[in-house]
Amino acid sequence: MESVKAHEDAINAVAVNGDGTVYTASADGSIKIWRREGEAKRHKLVSTTGRRKSTVNALALDGGGGAGLFSGGCDGEICRWECGKNGVVKMETLRGHGGAILCLIHVAGLLASASADLTVRIWRRERESSGDGGYCCRAVLEGHEKPVKSLVAFSDGEGDSNGVVTLFSGSLDGEIRVWRV
Repeated sequence: MESVKAHEDAINAVAVNGDGTVYTASADGSIKIWRREGEAKRHKLVSTTGRRKSTVNALALDGGGGAGLFSGGCDGEICRWECGKNGVVKMETLRGHGGAILCLIHVAGLLASASADLTVRIWRRERESSGDGGYCCRAVLEGHEKPVKSLVAFSDGEGDSNGVVTLFSGSLDGEIRVWRV
């Protein structure tokens, strides 16, 4: 249907929200946002984040209408971005991993990050009395013997932030681990 020359280097992650907006992350250090307007046959670039020094390996959407985007890179940092009419704005940086972020997933109000440091971290947004707060690491899941490359999760509860999340992690050690969060 379509082919787009999107980045100057390898594309490491692609995410698509409910309205069809496409997010691409690259080894060139950038995240780009693409949309197809109306009856257009091709996606057009609508926004680009500032180029980071680090390769961007992973993307996850917050599931709340596509306004929140997370990215993870070789520097071990996770960035939370807000996407709006004025483009993409970096809201916060989450630190804690000792190696490259290789995978991200957001489900039921939790963000899970997998890393070359052999761990999975669970992050939750802390609400402040003034409204929104930042994300804090709530758990570090250990047990893999090699970098953790993939995550999938589902919520057993109704709605956002309710119930138990079941998380599957896959590693270069050849194991899948199942976690209840």
